[in-house]
Order: sequence, then structure tokens, then C-alpha cells
Amino acid sequence: MLRVKERPILFSGEMVRAILDGRKTQTRRVVDRMAGFRVNQFGRSTTEGYDWHFRCQRGLWHDVLHSEAISRCPYGQPDDHLWVRETFSFTRGDYPFCRKPSEAPQDSKVWYRAANDRPTWAETKWHPSIFMPRWASRLTIKIRDVRVEQLRSITEEDAESEGVTDHAYVGSVNAFESLWELINGAESLAANPWVWVIDFEKVD
Repeated sequence: MLRVKERPILFSGEMVRAILDGRKTQTRRVVDRMAGFRVNQFGRSTTEGYDWHFRCQRGLWHDVLHSEAISRCPYGQPDDHLWVRETFSFTRGDYPFCRKPSEAPQDSKVWYRAANDRPTWAETKWHPSIFMPRWASRLTIKIRDVRVEQLRSITEEDAESEGVTDHAYVGSVNAFESLWELINGAESLAANPWVWVIDFEKVD
């Protein structure tokens, strides 16, 4: 039996709650990496017989077929798993535990900021999601589909699948675009980057 491939992925607390609630089944990530490359520019190829081209960190342009581009998605392929990293903390027994996450024993109690369940110990600190070890993750998602599109081509239906809230009066797309700018900066929406669109489901 083939072993399922797993990779880590970071989500904000708001998006973790949306996944747990079943409201978020898509995520968009800028195409700045492809397997084996850092990507500085990405777009449709002008070379006959190819679909996409990208400029790597060495300044060289590469033409690729659509199937090859999708196969190089750094987040994985359909049926692969992504384990979620989120802001977290540790305690052990009745005492705060502030050791580096990489040194924490696996019998430590894990607290998740998105769950609003921080222990009462004032000196217990939150650790950034990037430092979460695999064993401390409480949430795994399974990739259903991967595609590439420009950010602002998102539909209302897909914006709802991104888990946005408070969009009754402005629409899901506008709510998603506001959230994108909040996370990625004021100019990020106007840049209209190419993004990996990852459809997923929560693994029980």
C-alpha cells in the first residue's frame, strides 16, 4: 500500500476555524514556487506547444506544459495530505511550558490560539505557526484538486469556499479580496498574481 504524501501548510486562526466549521474548502497561494524552483514570474507561454512559462531565481525562463506545471505544485497533488500549522502554545502538567517547540516532549499539552483556549498562566507564550511540529497539529486536509488561475478571476461560489464571513452586503468576492489585502498587503490585489487554487476536504 502506497504511503500518503504529507506536507505542512500554514493557516491563520480565522481560516482554521472556517475549516473546522466546514466553511472553507479552498485556499489560494501565490505561484512563487514550483518543485525544484523559486519562481519570480509566472504566466501564459508565448512559445508554440507550451502552456505556461516562468522565470526562476537564476533569471532563466522555462516553458512547461499545463500538466507539468500542475505536477510541480509545491503543495501536492490530489489525494495528498496537508497538515495544518497554526499559532499554538505548550504546557506540562500544572505549570507553564515555554521551551522551544523543537525541544518540547510529545506528552506536552498543546493549546491552540484559534480555539480561544489559552491557559491561565500569564507567562505562557504563543508560538508562531511556522514552528509547529507535526505531532502538535490537530488538523489535516486532503487535496481534491489543484489548478492555476489569476487571483481576481475568483467567482462568488469559490469566494464562499474560501471561508470568508461578514459578506452579506458586499458579496463574497469583495470580502475575499479585502481579506487577501489584509494578509498580503495593499498592492497585492492590484498585482492580480497567478495563484495555486487548492480544493480540499477535512480529514476526520
